[in-house]
Amino acid sequence: MKLPTHVLSLSRLYWTAFLASTMWRQSKYPFCALPRIAADRDRAVRRIIAHAFRHVPYYRRTFLRLGLTPEDFRSGDDIAKLPVIDAETIRQGPEQFLADNVDPRSGLVLKTSGSSGVSRAVHIDRAAIFRNAAQGERERSMIATVVGKRHGYREAVIVLDPGLDESSTPRVQRFMRRNAYFPKKVEVERFYIDAAEPPQAYLPRLNRFAPDIIQGYGSSIDQLIDHVTTTRAEFHRPRASYFHSDAIATSTRAALQALGIPVFSTYEACEALKIGFECDAHQGYHVNIDTYPVRIVDRDGRDMPAGETGTVVVSNLSNRAMVLLNYNLGDRARWLPSPCRCAPHCRDRNW
Repeated sequence: MKLPTHVLSLSRLYWTAFLASTMWRQSKYPFCALPRIAADRDRAVRRIIAHAFRHVPYYRRTFLRLGLTPEDFRSGDDIAKLPVIDAETIRQGPEQFLADNVDPRSGLVLKTSGSSGVSRAVHIDRAAIFRNAAQGERERSMIATVVGKRHGYREAVIVLDPGLDESSTPRVQRFMRRNAYFPKKVEVERFYIDAAEPPQAYLPRLNRFAPDIIQGYGSSIDQLIDHVTTTRAEFHRPRASYFHSDAIATSTRAALQALGIPVFSTYEACEALKIGFECDAHQGYHVNIDTYPVRIVDRDGRDMPAGETGTVVVSNLSNRAMVLLNYNLGDRARWLPSPCRCAPHCRDRNW
């Protein structure tokens, strides 16, 4: 059943206002005092735990089995009381993680195999999609410094099958444009490139587009820069580049820097859309612990001390459609032992 045009317009106005209000001061948020960020995280933990206990079958059963109640979860540290879950757990029973009070048709379903190689579908509610977009201001504030503007720039995006519904980045962008209004002066003009296409085929189109930013999988950036440096092909130099999903080679980062192109990175997953971002100090990732608290654990699920490598376990405190807490991403990382040097007042943990 189609909704009347005026109902759609009111809905889009609501989500436009929601996005605008959520974006307020996001660029400064990562550099707030750590106690404030931790307090925001702890409130989010209590909200998602209460929601999961009431509406998500897996957590209702788990709480009863372990003798836990929502009152046992007061801070981010308490998430460790829950079992660690992984991609295989979700694949075997995805419906057990879906909330019974959230209409799955109102949000978005992203499909991924990620580093685990296990295919799965992640349901994300509409509010979580827009909160994710607002949090993008945190990483954009870093890139805006070198680009010279926060909005209205041109961005080339290298992703697999950009015209199909399987690719997450364009799907999220299309979803937001269907559900909110974006003034022309603040929109980012994007040009999508299929990562399966060789650089020599798409490079002429990329040059004509003349992007301010190039973003894509780390391996795709590797292929592009390797082609440019080995063949000396004509290449429009963007003002910045950033990668995600997999790492770039050390030689690629060095080549980009030699071309005068600053390199940034974001840490993302379908299960947790905005885990962290690299600032201009390039020491590691600033972790968005207010929404995606991270644990680095050993094979027995115990927290690792700073400097020691372990497995990344993340909790999504934003998404109410499919609740994933203490989720093993299958990645390996370590906490850096000292704060980032990007600002004297920045005391969050980086890795």
